[in-house]
Amino acid sequence: MFNKLKKFLKNFFEIVESFKEVRSIARRMFITNSFDSIFASLGVMIGAYEPYLNSLILGMSILGSSLTMGIFSSVISVYFSERNERLKELKDLEKTLMVSLKDSIYGKSINFLSLYVSLWSGFGAFVFTSLISLPFFISYFLNFNITHALIISLFISFVELGYLGYYMGKISNENVLINIIKNIVLGLLAIAFVSLVKYALRIYI
Repeated sequence: MFNKLKKFLKNFFEIVESFKEVRSIARRMFITNSFDSIFASLGVMIGAYEPYLNSLILGMSILGSSLTMGIFSSVISVYFSERNERLKELKDLEKTLMVSLKDSIYGKSINFLSLYVSLWSGFGAFVFTSLISLPFFISYFLNFNITHALIISLFISFVELGYLGYYMGKISNENVLINIIKNIVLGLLAIAFVSLVKYALRIYI
């Protein structure tokens, strides 16, 4: 069993190393789904927060969205969509060359490359949101105020947005500070938007 796993991992990393372009795709999916998960968490936090609310409920709501997004949307859906795109490329190439490429290096690597992209996609969605939900669980078990947990979670959210800005700036060789500020402003706009919708619904419903 261990030897099979070792062989699988060896093949996996060798294939990823052979197809350099897959790293760029994985980075894009990581960044995109990280943003999605952080903004979704901000929406749940601001939309559902009430001073009297059980912090465990809010924590579970955020974590539940994280697990759903991380497993089903960011991993499984991305795996299938990436695999379908690569199979299409393979079939188009087969039509052009008029020969089967199923047993070629690329043909055999499709599942590995799709898995690599989907794992990075899911990592971004799951890890960031899990960290955001953590203060609410700590609040519940240590019995401290949910408002304090909210403030800590918001702080974590902005740290994560700042990190993504830093990461994007490094990749693109752009001004890192400007990218960080842009992301933080986006976070503030998201909070303002959800707060406005929440306020409007309270008035009219």
